Amino acid sequence: MNAPRCTDTEYIDFLVAPPRAVSCVEAARFQPRRADAPAHDAFTRLLHRLEPDPAALWQEVAPLVDRTKGILIGDDSTLDKPYARKMDLVTRHWSGKHHAVVDGINLITLVWTDGDRIIPIDYRIYDKAHDGITKNEHFLAMLLTARQRGFTPECVLFDSWYASVDNLRLIRDCGWRWLTRLKANRRVSIDYQPKRALETWGIAETGTEVHLEGYGLIRVFRVVATNGRPLALYHDRHAIFQVNAPETVAEQLAGEREPTQFGRLLDELAITAIAARSPQAKGRVERLFGTLQDRLTSMLRLAGATNEAEATACLPTFLADYNRRFMVAAAEEGDCYRAMEAGRDPDTLFCFKYQRTVGLDNTVRFGGARLQLLPGSHRRSWARAIVKVQERLDGALAVYYHGACLVMTPAPPEAPLLRARGGRRGVAAAADAPVLVAPRPLLRRERAVARVSTAKPGTNHPWKRGFPQRGDKIAEQLE
Repeated sequence: MNAPRCTDTEYIDFLVAPPRAVSCVEAARFQPRRADAPAHDAFTRLLHRLEPDPAALWQEVAPLVDRTKGILIGDDSTLDKPYARKMDLVTRHWSGKHHAVVDGINLITLVWTDGDRIIPIDYRIYDKAHDGITKNEHFLAMLLTARQRGFTPECVLFDSWYASVDNLRLIRDCGWRWLTRLKANRRVSIDYQPKRALETWGIAETGTEVHLEGYGLIRVFRVVATNGRPLALYHDRHAIFQVNAPETVAEQLAGEREPTQFGRLLDELAITAIAARSPQAKGRVERLFGTLQDRLTSMLRLAGATNEAEATACLPTFLADYNRRFMVAAAEEGDCYRAMEAGRDPDTLFCFKYQRTVGLDNTVRFGGARLQLLPGSHRRSWARAIVKVQERLDGALAVYYHGACLVMTPAPPEAPLLRARGGRRGVAAAADAPVLVAPRPLLRRERAVARVSTAKPGTNHPWKRGFPQRGDKIAEQLE
């Protein structure tokens, strides 16, 4: 048997270099010219011999990390394989690069960083069809492995996909802090009030302590811009910002797409939406967020901030230093932020809006509620009118018609609806549900018999008198 012409070190050197494409053909092209230079088949056989082993990765990077400090970041990525038909590990996954569900290999990675260096320390290949392990279970296993290896990070960062209650409890049991994004529909409560969705609660500027269902007390923050309205918003092509589904027939006839709730808000605020349409543009956004998270946590550690007040006091210094080091001079001078127009109610902007048609009884149906519209000064009836129902952040409802708020009250309970039964001559069809049958009215002769059978003669009726009394009466008449 001939010795292999390439080693794993040569393939790693190829990956460290900036190749145009990661493939065995490209790896063979990168090799120096020599008589026994490896071909692409040699790299293919090498990759088949090397089984994926996270332990081998840890042996390589263990001397490079400081387990007593730093930050652990967990996330997953998808290597798209659009032309794969019968390739192992290729399944359907969401791709942040394509902003759609694609065929590819999903890799879950746990990296360590101190703000300057980013070193992967563990990974898992997602293959639920064969091993039955979910992404959250992989993430949980990597956290347990990190604890066994002696990691005591200052914080653990991950996105909302991995913010399950089990993962949060494990991080708390390890004595670590965590920072993540929570879905707007996570159920929380404040001051022992009934639990409801997180988006319905008011969050203070300095954060609000809430009780997360199944976990306990946490502190949540909401990012609020105080400079005014920007001219444009740079975002990815997520379904929150724009509709990615194919156009409907109504949209094709109208010549425009139906905006999302967030897109409608941008239109009302006159903010231009700029979607990132390339992986490079998407990468700039993600690198910006990653830089802010890494540098901010490192700065707080160096400043010795141990509580919320001390961390808040460090923010002005951090922002000034960050802008001084990374800010690029604008091509044109001036402030691109615009103040809100006077008289605009924020509650009418930052809400959910839905279109409804008023019924013939001047009521509007929304969810499980019925709203009764009262007559206005210029219109007595709102039947068949197309109105906008606004669902405010506090759960309140408002109905608008051509920009004017209509007076409404909760509609009374709806009366049962009687419909003509199907079938010939009003006979109930076989598919109809059984109904209660009303009693048949009595006929005329039946009513007469009922009256005769139930009537009783009075005390002065002749039948009540004896024979002598009747005889005396007859004698009086004869005389």
